[in-house]
Amino acid sequence: MERYRPKKEDDQPVTLTVKLFERFIKHKRREGVSALSLSTRYKALRSNLLRLKRDINTPEDAWMMVELLRSRQSPLIANQNLSLLKSFGEWLFYNRYLDQNPFERIKPQRKSSLKIQNRTPFSREELKAFMEAMRSHEFANHYYDFTVVLFYLGLRPSEAIGLRWGHVNLMRREIR
Repeated sequence: MERYRPKKEDDQPVTLTVKLFERFIKHKRREGVSALSLSTRYKALRSNLLRLKRDINTPEDAWMMVELLRSRQSPLIANQNLSLLKSFGEWLFYNRYLDQNPFERIKPQRKSSLKIQNRTPFSREELKAFMEAMRSHEFANHYYDFTVVLFYLGLRPSEAIGLRWGHVNLMRREIR
């Protein structure tokens, strides 16, 4: 049963590539990349570099990393991460950690393989029925106000959770 216990990050071996990626993150922070982007995109990619459990020194190593991403992520997200990895590879080359950018020749997945989602918004009647169900439901009614904010402002749940009073300007009727 021990193997099913979640591993702490401290238990995982940290490769030189992961250590260099942490320096790359610090470099990007100094360049002005947003804290949100650093915590969502860069830290998630760091976790996948940890998952690879090997250094990336050659194009073959880079392909292994990209294949890992493509097996675990949607094509759109995998392509975004490939773009980050290419930037990381350029940084490694520029700072003379490597003789070449191992990600340079890897092409993103073609757009034809990307799934296009068919999204249709709720009609007014559907929205009224949904909101009434939220308001009157025995267990979900405490989410009613949160749901109103999501629909009225057009926010994703994670954006609404991160919303603070400092982001709201009532005088200008604006949220940043």
